[in-house]
Amino acid sequence: MASRRDEDDRSDSARIARRAVERLSEGRSESVGDAVDDAARELRARAGFRRPTRAELRAHAQAHEESLGPGVRERRIVDTLEEALEVLAVLEAHVIAHDPEGAERPAPEVYGRAALGELDLDPTVHIRVVTSLSIGDLAAAAVEAGLAEPAFETVDSRHGRIDRLAAEGAFARYRVSRIPPGMRLDPGRDLVSGERVAHAGFEAISRRIGGLGHLDP
Repeated sequence: MASRRDEDDRSDSARIARRAVERLSEGRSESVGDAVDDAARELRARAGFRRPTRAELRAHAQAHEESLGPGVRERRIVDTLEEALEVLAVLEAHVIAHDPEGAERPAPEVYGRAALGELDLDPTVHIRVVTSLSIGDLAAAAVEAGLAEPAFETVDSRHGRIDRLAAEGAFARYRVSRIPPGMRLDPGRDLVSGERVAHAGFEAISRRIGGLGHLDP
């Protein structure tokens, strides 16, 4: 049987999660971590409070958005996936046009929760592009696709160091990883942890959008 302290911890954590989601929705906190800290201060949470998990925060984010009206959440998901399709299309076209072996490269794909259409809380679209082009070339394509000017990062993956760009879109954050053609990796595995990861290409994401096609424009 749960103790009174455990019940209080869960109750406080739920209140903090709800307020954190509201702060993010209102634009009053810049990140999920900041939103939790800000909510805890606002609600005067006791020292050592249990921080809500990402799953709990996502659940509250979904409930909050659904409370705004029918179709609001689904419309945002469709908008986000359509933006991701545009980014995929432009990246693929850029590789085909400028990589000497671009026509033979695997098409870029979306990885992680976004590949499943799970875009609650802080949507981030992870994309892998196999190419001999530089990360600067991919950045030019990303800007052409409508993303903001990117920042550049390096990921210490299980297979070696990988160049990555980070950019903001209208509906999500984007992380585009450049995979050198000679790097052999399992597309179904996370680059860092090696855990199984979902991935989807242009056609699969288009079908997912089609499944939400009953929404009014």
